[in-house]
Formats: sequence, C-alpha cells, structure tokens
Amino acid sequence: MVEEPGFKKTVFLGGIEPDARSETWPFLLGMYAFGSTTTERDIVQLERRIEYVALKERWKEHLGEGATDIDVPGEDMDDQHQFIFIQVRVRGPDY
Repeated sequence: MVEEPGFKKTVFLGGIEPDARSETWPFLLGMYAFGSTTTERDIVQLERRIEYVALKERWKEHLGEGATDIDVPGEDMDDQHQFIFIQVRVRGPDY
C-alpha cells in the first residue's frame, strides 16, 4: 500500500504521468480515501453523480420562470460546466 504523505511528496516533486491523472487526482483532492477499495470508490463516485443530479434539479427549480434573466451557456458546455456556471451567476463570483 502507498503511504499518503510519500505519495503526495512524489507527485509534488515529480508530477503525474498524463495517462494516470484521471485516476490520481480524485485521491489528491480527497474524493477517495487512500487505502479505499475499488468498490468503495465506485460507491463514492455513484454518490457524487446522484448528488450532482439532485443539485442540478434544485437549481432548475430555483431558476423556474426567471431562467430567462440568466444567460445560460450554450451546447458547447457539458451539463456539469453549465451547472457550475449557473451557480456562479446566481450566487456571485465569491461562490
């Protein structure tokens, strides 16, 4: 098993291979616990997806008929980026 402090130091000093970044960043950002199993990580990922969908629905309800007051980005942004954009527009840049 890899020890967290040593791993972080190695990444800090040497970077991450491009092919390994998608697997490494969730650990570095605290999404996955070091030492977690594949099943535990799959559960966390599913929970985050459900949370994202629920938050997006709440924002849709919040915007309601007033959605025309807010410039919502076009099709060039994926759903997650649109959601973040709307949050920033509604809550302000300090969000």
